[in-house]
Amino acid sequence: MEERALTRRNALGPGSVVGDRGQQTQRRLMDAAVRVFARRGLHAARIEEITAGAGVSRAAFYQYFDGKDALFAELLREVEHDVVEAASSFREASPDRDGYVALREWIETYLAVANKWNPMLKAFIESESLEGRHRGFRERLVGDAGRLIGRRLRGGLPAAANADITAVALLAMLDRFSYASFTYELHVDHATVVETLAFVSFRMLYPGVDPDDRGTTGTA
Repeated sequence: MEERALTRRNALGPGSVVGDRGQQTQRRLMDAAVRVFARRGLHAARIEEITAGAGVSRAAFYQYFDGKDALFAELLREVEHDVVEAASSFREASPDRDGYVALREWIETYLAVANKWNPMLKAFIESESLEGRHRGFRERLVGDAGRLIGRRLRGGLPAAANADITAVALLAMLDRFSYASFTYELHVDHATVVETLAFVSFRMLYPGVDPDDRGTTGTA
């Protein structure tokens, strides 16, 4: 069933300036939408559920978003920002102690982003199945993040390894692990998770280097 259009006053478009109080309301709507999309998926989610979760009226919703799709698009922009920022934080990796520390720090940063957004995976998958403006979002985002990370992996990789493909493989491994740990509720402490994934990734990147010779990493 189509959402009933309401007359909007002071509707906000991309780039609109919102005051502090308006930003708080907009944030509540977006946070409520994350919970609803995670529980119901994109198609089944209703604006009434989102506004109820945010504690605002339906009329107030339309002051900030044209509809459910516009709100979802704003969430995708936030996902893009988080993923690109995490990818950009990756210092250049290398087959030595400094490279291991850089890899471990980035894995911890990226896992935080993946863990933040993986409850909405169902909604992301649904958006990809539509012939709409969101189709191809994940593919483009992974490509952009992969290229950013690939630039940090060029030094010291085996000759047969393509840096961009290696970067996408790293992203895929972390994404799938994050989703699996969320789905199956793995009871492993965070430090062990990060250290294990860093160890596996380091060996994948530099198979000729003994991880035991990388030195003490300390805390990230």
